Amino acid sequence: MENERFIEKIKWSSIAPQLRPIYLQKHIIYSGKRIKSTNLIDLMDTILHQVHVYGKTVFALNSRWLKAMYGGSYPKMIEWLIINDVIYLWKNYSTGKNSKKYKLTDSMNGFDCMTSKIKMPIILERKKIKLKISKEKSFNHQFKQDVLDHLVKSLNAASVDYEEAKNWLKTNSIADKSLKVNMNALEKIYNKEIYHGFDKNGRFHTNFTVLKKEIRQKFLKIDGDPIEELDVKNSQPFFLSMLMKQNGFENSEYNQAVIDGSIYDTISETLDMERKEVKIQVFKILYARNRIKNQMPVETLFMTLYNDVWNWIVEYKKKTKNYKILARDLQKLESQFIFNKVIPKILEWKNIPIITIHDSILFQKQYAMPLQEIWLGSLKIGVPESQFLI
Repeated sequence: MENERFIEKIKWSSIAPQLRPIYLQKHIIYSGKRIKSTNLIDLMDTILHQVHVYGKTVFALNSRWLKAMYGGSYPKMIEWLIINDVIYLWKNYSTGKNSKKYKLTDSMNGFDCMTSKIKMPIILERKKIKLKISKEKSFNHQFKQDVLDHLVKSLNAASVDYEEAKNWLKTNSIADKSLKVNMNALEKIYNKEIYHGFDKNGRFHTNFTVLKKEIRQKFLKIDGDPIEELDVKNSQPFFLSMLMKQNGFENSEYNQAVIDGSIYDTISETLDMERKEVKIQVFKILYARNRIKNQMPVETLFMTLYNDVWNWIVEYKKKTKNYKILARDLQKLESQFIFNKVIPKILEWKNIPIITIHDSILFQKQYAMPLQEIWLGSLKIGVPESQFLI
């Protein structure tokens, strides 16, 4: 359309030669059909976002979403990407259960991708927002609308020392993938292209949730002021203790370790392992299938130290007939704690900008003392402030 209006947006783009035509031409001719290059650019941005930001090697492409976004040309778009060795079908759809699942080809994985400013049709961006809002309504999280509105408004109060943050990333040996993700997020924050959205477990995802902690602490500001961050130490084990209590089970030794914030440290010191690796292995105990044979040392020690808790975890997964349910329920508890408990108490005290990073909150440093009080009061466990202040 000659009168079609455009807006500059930051998109993931690839240097793979097979994709070069979509960045250089307005249309692609395939099988007698004209396909808008902007549609293919937008779809590739969605795919590369799933691969790089969420670490997915397999990604689903839902036909209803594709049709709503790109109209009747979407099957030809998928065909073009397959024919040109960009993606391949990994698993066909299952009626009423799963969408078709795809993977990037080996050829595509061999080429780098980058963040680019590209002129996109305004109508396409509006469609995306409309579909996102519709999808989120179906999640039914039952968070108060005034709290959500405040969190969205707060995102616009944030700014970043862009050049300093970029230089820090480039000079601190950041892994290639993390570097790309953080650079992409920084570009969007700097250009006021603020993203926000809920997932089905109630987690609130934004440009800020993917940033490295060091970037947030050193280079992020709220209304021009330095920030402070409050965080639940060993958060998933902490929310497990809450979930167990809700289900009528408590283990005093485990609860004390969670309250002290020492659960990772105890295992780390006993096994002489890095705390970071211990944390990953404990997450596997909570999120993955639990093994009795061929256990990792962390699993064996956890089972020895907290045998009743181990058995409760195994039984919970067995009862729900899906080992993934525990992870979902822990994330729901985390969201309820932040959105239904902490944020309302803060707003009751003072209407200040708050940015959430899943189990933590960012705020202006000048409010650190009163917010620590509110935070600890919300937890109701008399924990030393040092366990929650980063």
